[in-house]
Amino acid sequence: MRTFTISQVAMVVGLMFLTGCGQSSSAQFGARAEPAALGLATVLLADEPDGALGVTELRGQAKDGDEVVLIGRIGGASKPWVEGRAAFAVVDTSIELCKGGVCACCKDKVCNATALVKVIDEYGHAIRTDARRLLNVKENELVVVAGKTKRDDAGNLTILASGVYIRR
Repeated sequence: MRTFTISQVAMVVGLMFLTGCGQSSSAQFGARAEPAALGLATVLLADEPDGALGVTELRGQAKDGDEVVLIGRIGGASKPWVEGRAAFAVVDTSIELCKGGVCACCKDKVCNATALVKVIDEYGHAIRTDARRLLNVKENELVVVAGKTKRDDAGNLTILASGVYIRR
């Protein structure tokens, strides 16, 4: 078991208080910042990437680590947002969305037609800014996402997004 001296503990506590120094108070306390101000100008794509495949098609053919372009609609879950993170659920464009989620006619198809999008920075780390704030998006918007696939043991599909285009 490692022990720490009082001076080591004091240094760590002092560093914790200094984190955020040099930032304006609005940056520290969550005022709206544009992606460029967050150092993320490359996340929002000015042009739509070519070759986008739907969520259902990608779920059927993409392997872990594939470079892909996905098109989907934000939604497919009652709460598609990951609070405080640049992550959200997308559903295939063939699935009909109603206010408050998936329409009754599509509920049996939604499990195989959803994916999670996690927006990452240039170092491959998940961005800790809410997607609604970072990308200025809302539920039911159509997005085209460029990134790498990540599969879990259950077959769920996640796109580690390096770029997002919002089709408006």
